Amino acid sequence: MAKKVFKDVKVIDFSWVVVGPLIAKCLSDFGATVLHIESTTRPDTLRTTLPYKDGCRFDFSGYFPLYNSNKYGMA
Repeated sequence: MAKKVFKDVKVIDFSWVVVGPLIAKCLSDFGATVLHIESTTRPDTLRTTLPYKDGCRFDFSGYFPLYNSNKYGMA
């Protein structure tokens, strides 16, 4: 279990694709409260990236939940 060294840190995550979400995920894994913000007109690219579950192209990407776990989300 990782130490919660960032337990009092609050982060607003406007990033998308890989590097930004991964950094914010690391912060959340170490205790920070992270809020991932997306636009409904320009959703996070990870939502539409292969691999897909059941052939569905939106909201069933395997990468989106991997890179955005432990975060709150808002669109």
